[in-house]
Amino acid sequence: GWPAEIPSSGHVIYVKAGSSGSGTSKQDPMGSIFNAILYEATVGATILVAEGTYNENLVVDMELTIRGACAEKTKLVSQMGVGASAIVIDKPATIGNFSITGNGDGVDIYASGTVKLKGLSITNLETTGFYISGDGVATRVEVEEVYISGITPSAVYGMGFGVYVVNADFVMKKGVI
Repeated sequence: GWPAEIPSSGHVIYVKAGSSGSGTSKQDPMGSIFNAILYEATVGATILVAEGTYNENLVVDMELTIRGACAEKTKLVSQMGVGASAIVIDKPATIGNFSITGNGDGVDIYASGTVKLKGLSITNLETTGFYISGDGVATRVEVEEVYISGITPSAVYGMGFGVYVVNADFVMKKGVI
């Protein structure tokens, strides 16, 4: 399936694991979230991700929304290893409805502005579930319906945190760490 909410306007990109289309419709989806961000996304775009497993790491370097179908069936598996993150967010963004697992960190946030994260399950990673390093002025991270477990200390960095926050506002609703 696909995310239930589909925007009626704006730049929408469709992604489905194993596909090789242009991303312009559910019938012609791209196969990679990373490639959708890199090659097709523009500021303000929405990337809709179908159920499936995505073995990739993401860098969100523009304001956009990435929405999975549901956390139980839309899986992002980090492939980079210790010291790398499944998702790095450098700009305000909205991300929701994913399970995140694999090697390394969950979500690293360095954005100045508001980042919204909803409906995430972050499990069995090393070092951190969320690592948030703000600018001390405008960084705000709003988290809702997030589950974090199984974060183990890294042999390299010697730490293991569900959430690590410095110089940012952090608001969490309905979550378990």
